[in-house]
Amino acid sequence: MKVYSILLVNPVHEFGDFLMDRFLSILDSDKNYGKLRMAKSNKAAKSYFLCAILLIFLGCEGGLEPPQPAPPSGAIEGFVEYIGKWPSPDSLFDLRFVAFKTPPQSPADFFDLSNLVFSNRLTYYVDDDQFFIEDVDNDTYRYNVIAHQYGQVVTANWRPVGLYRSNNGIFTVRGDTIQISITVDFSDLPPFPPE
Repeated sequence: MKVYSILLVNPVHEFGDFLMDRFLSILDSDKNYGKLRMAKSNKAAKSYFLCAILLIFLGCEGGLEPPQPAPPSGAIEGFVEYIGKWPSPDSLFDLRFVAFKTPPQSPADFFDLSNLVFSNRLTYYVDDDQFFIEDVDNDTYRYNVIAHQYGQVVTANWRPVGLYRSNNGIFTVRGDTIQISITVDFSDLPPFPPE
C-alpha cells in the first residue's frame, strides 16, 4: 500500500510544483509572486492549487469549444387537400407551394427569390397531393401558400389559393424537416395582398 501511495503522491506533487512554477512565472507583480512562492512551499496549498487546476480543466467538458453550428438547411414536407371546383384548364398555368419569409404585397413578390422557397409543380385535378422541398434555408417563414398562376404572364398572374393556417401560418426551419398541411378551397380564395 505504501509503495503505491508514494508512487501516486510523488508524481502528483511534482506535477503540482511544475504547474505552480509555470503559474508563478506568468505573474508580473513581485508582491503577488512572493505570496504565491510562499504558498508553494506549503503542502496543502499545492494540493488546493492542483485540485483547482484539475477542476477547471475537467469542468469545462467542451465549454470553451465553439457551439456546434446548426445544419445549413432543412426541408419542408407538405400535404395538400383540394375542395371545390377546379379552375378551367385555360386558367391553370401553374400550381406550387410557396413559403415566404415576409408576406408578399404584389404578384411581383413571387419572384423575390431571396424571400421565398417553392416546390415543384403540383398535380392538377386531384383530391390531394404531396410535395417535398430540400435545402430550405434555416429561417422563419411567415406566409405559406399554394400559389396559382392563372394567366400567361408569368411575372404578374399569381395569387394564393390556399393558406397554411396552423401556428398562425408561421413555421421555422432549423435544419429539420417541417411537416405541414394546407387545404385549398377554389370556391373561397384567401385575400391578396394578405390582410
